[in-house]
Amino acid sequence: MENQIKNKVHELQKKNAVRLQTIEKQIQKQMDLKRNALKKFIGGDISQEDYHDFVSMVQDKLQHLEMEKSTIKQVMVDSQSPLTYQPSESK
Repeated sequence: MENQIKNKVHELQKKNAVRLQTIEKQIQKQMDLKRNALKKFIGGDISQEDYHDFVSMVQDKLQHLEMEKSTIKQVMVDSQSPLTYQPSESK
């Protein structure tokens, strides 16, 4: 049973690591979108209002991704903590 638990924890760690990589890629993509929007704004291709609306939308997505990233990291840290088993005392 202990091996099953260890295997499950290991599987979850791998899934979380993959998810973290995916989140990092999504964060980078959002940052690239922000940079491109700034270039378009500076170049006069989009209005200031459109630029601010777009940046606001991207910031919301970034905040969501950062929160998810933080949660996954905390889960990973918690799952690496040693589990302490304390059998109940029988009377």
